[in-house]
Amino acid sequence: MQFTAMVPLMLAQAVSQANGTPTTLTITDPDKIVCHNEMNLGSRIPFRVCRTKAEWERIGLENEKANRDLLDRSRHTNQPANSI
Repeated sequence: MQFTAMVPLMLAQAVSQANGTPTTLTITDPDKIVCHNEMNLGSRIPFRVCRTKAEWERIGLENEKANRDLLDRSRHTNQPANSI
């Protein structure tokens, strides 16, 4: 299974070496557009949201921080987590 994942990389490198040009494969391009199917609460019809990889990562980090803050508040106070 790992070998089949490496085949395209090895082919790209072989073609590059045959042409005499250096190969630069950008696997994690932050400007690459990535689309996700999301669903609204109460709806069964998904909708497509497209953003750059960098935007998705920023949103993920913001969500993780919000979750950590909510959990920390609920641990350090006697108040329920939803009372802000």
